[in-house]
Amino acid sequence: EQDICPLDTSDYRPERVILPLKQHIGAPAQPVVAEGSTVHRGDLIARIPDGQLGAHIHASIEGRIARISQDAIEIVSQSAGTKPGGQR
Repeated sequence: EQDICPLDTSDYRPERVILPLKQHIGAPAQPVVAEGSTVHRGDLIARIPDGQLGAHIHASIEGRIARISQDAIEIVSQSAGTKPGGQR
């Protein structure tokens, strides 16, 4: 008999994410958003300069750009701090 683990189908939504601008051996991406900007999941938030090797960075959650540093972009979820049903 084989052990089978159930698939976790919970809807995980982080309150914040910190996305590194340097994803691998290539050049770090350059932010194309400003602190305080609202972004949607999938939006381009940092781009590799023309002619450089690297990875464009896209928002993984919907939220607000909380901080941009030399190394990373932090996004805080728009629903951070809300309880189920949208109540704070």
